[in-house]
Amino acid sequence: MDVYQLDERPAVEFTEREARGVRLAQGLGLFSIGLGLTELVVPRALGAVIGTPGSGTKIMRAFGARELTSGVSLLVSRDPVRALDARIAGDFLDLVALGIAFVRPQSGRKRLMLAAGAVLGATVLDIIARKRLAADPNRAIRVGQRTRIGKAVTIDAEPDQIYTFWRGLEDLPSIFPNLGSVEMIDDERSRWTASGPGGTKLTWESQLIDDEPGRLLAWTTDGGPFQSDGVVHFLPAPGGRGTEVAVEMEYHVVGGGLGRAAALGMGMEPGVELEKGLRRLKQLFELGEIMDARSSTKKGSV
Repeated sequence: MDVYQLDERPAVEFTEREARGVRLAQGLGLFSIGLGLTELVVPRALGAVIGTPGSGTKIMRAFGARELTSGVSLLVSRDPVRALDARIAGDFLDLVALGIAFVRPQSGRKRLMLAAGAVLGATVLDIIARKRLAADPNRAIRVGQRTRIGKAVTIDAEPDQIYTFWRGLEDLPSIFPNLGSVEMIDDERSRWTASGPGGTKLTWESQLIDDEPGRLLAWTTDGGPFQSDGVVHFLPAPGGRGTEVAVEMEYHVVGGGLGRAAALGMGMEPGVELEKGLRRLKQLFELGEIMDARSSTKKGSV
């Protein structure tokens, strides 16, 4: 039996300047997420710290939402230069807001000056990161080597049964509970949604590039927290023991090492999730339900 193989493609190499730019952009993205969450959760306390005790909660939370969006964009955007441009524009808005607060008599001017200095420092870092990445922004999201993994599990069920379940796609969140939903766009394309930090939603599209009923499904994915190419085989197990479900996958997490850490924190690192999902798939077909507190799917829904 032929085995579908992923294309062999060389890893992208980066100059040291580009690598430094990527690391700096990742750090700024994580900083923005932390600051944005603080502005959203404790706006009044933050206002008192920076010297604007009377600042409006709605205004502070609006700034927090913008900061959070900016940080997520830096980690997942296909165009980090554009994300940095948005951050720089946001820095200038912050400086204008601090300037307006400075003329109010009830404001703490010393604290405002310190806050303005911090914003100026962040602006300088944003500009440095942008200069390092501006030559070829599309390369920045692909920093680091691709990861190739292979996972397999033997399930006491017929290949056609398991293939039908997997091909449906909309049922996959039952074995990958960190997924919010999978929506079919057409026969080959689907839209995937998962929860991101701070209640944000991460969305990406996947396309089937090979489909042999009862034998294999191959896909390519672009956008969202990671890019991947992969194939899942449904092979008759030796000795009539059911089906061997074997998945081969090549991926890289957006944002390099820091992006991988963020994905792990959100429970979305592909290698970890794939192994857990295959275990749940085995439970679903062999036990009739998934023995997982987060997954209550029973075999009647297969």
